[in-house]
Amino acid sequence: MLREVVISVFGLFHPGELEIAPAGPTAIDVICGTDEHTRLEGPARKFRLHAGCRTKGLFSLSIPGRIERTFAGTLSIEPGLTALITMDLEAAVASTVAAELPATTSPSALEAQAIAVRSYYASLPAGRHAYASFCDTTHCQHIRGTLPPDHPASLATQATRGLVLDYRSKVVTAMYSAACSGRRQAGVANSDGYAYSAVECRYCLRRPSAKKFAHARGLCQAGAADMAANGKSAEEILRHYYPGTSLRALARD
Repeated sequence: MLREVVISVFGLFHPGELEIAPAGPTAIDVICGTDEHTRLEGPARKFRLHAGCRTKGLFSLSIPGRIERTFAGTLSIEPGLTALITMDLEAAVASTVAAELPATTSPSALEAQAIAVRSYYASLPAGRHAYASFCDTTHCQHIRGTLPPDHPASLATQATRGLVLDYRSKVVTAMYSAACSGRRQAGVANSDGYAYSAVECRYCLRRPSAKKFAHARGLCQAGAADMAANGKSAEEILRHYYPGTSLRALARD
């Protein structure tokens, strides 16, 4: 069973510098190479990172003046100031759900999104990037950072813990997009063999989006939110947008 994911973060910004600080009451130890060991206590204590540095715990990672996020997990810095976060799968799922949908979205739409996100993480092989399995951009999936356990995205993730979309005993690399023209695109999009159907999205038929999307396969977030607001369950939403699939739990070690 996949328990952790390795995600490259901030690469879109091509950072010239990275800083780290503790994000909670517990100190963090930053180890760089074999002879540099720095203990940081308190959010005001910041450290400028370079290749070869690593730490673990709850920390704030930033490109000064540009972006700052809080993560829980293990951080390692590779050449080119490539920041890799190794984090718990379920924490990554919750973070992605929060980045994709507003917290005010109906719970069953958040739960459907969580299952789609988890399926995407669980279905793809390692090594898609130079040092990581995934990145934090639309090339893979967005992440927002570590969330509190009572955040709606965290609750949706916990409610669906371990569940993925299955098609012929393979986990589906679940595609999704924000909106569509009212009919989802058909075709085989990934190596999992799942053929997406041109299913009707009634919400977007009533309110067609003016935006152009690179793809409109799988779950439509606008349509899913509308279905959830009208009483549909996460399973019903997923059955509509991914016909022929079923839900199953990830295999345990």
